[in-house]
Amino acid sequence: RKMTILSLARNQDTEVLKISVSLACRHEVSKWEVFMTHLDWLLTESGFTAEEINRRIGNARIMQLLLTQPQQMVDRLTEQTYPKLPSTRYSLIYEYFTYLQWCVEHGAVVNDAVKIETHLKLLKKFKSTIRGVNYQQLMSGADPLSL
Repeated sequence: RKMTILSLARNQDTEVLKISVSLACRHEVSKWEVFMTHLDWLLTESGFTAEEINRRIGNARIMQLLLTQPQQMVDRLTEQTYPKLPSTRYSLIYEYFTYLQWCVEHGAVVNDAVKIETHLKLLKKFKSTIRGVNYQQLMSGADPLSL
């Protein structure tokens, strides 16, 4: 049941998301987990712009609920979402780091050799001047010229 409910959260239709939340409440699946699954899908598979993603999570008050568990959100974002982010969609990666920053502001700890603020500054420059460079490989220490 849980996997079915969470798979419904991986959908662009807001009515289907509402059904997923309703079923989660009925079958003791965390609403937080439903919304985190939806956010993961929005960032990694939906194809939506960063603006559309922010509109969706703002309208449904998704972020408000997710930030009630900021450390769990950081853990999920870093372990499951980041590896699946489209590596050249800098606006999505920027939103990812913005969400991490919000978690830090709510008490979470992010273990990264590079500060979130540095990522955000770099990504602002990338969005306006650089195209096609794999940001994740560049920041991991891998040779970005070997792509």
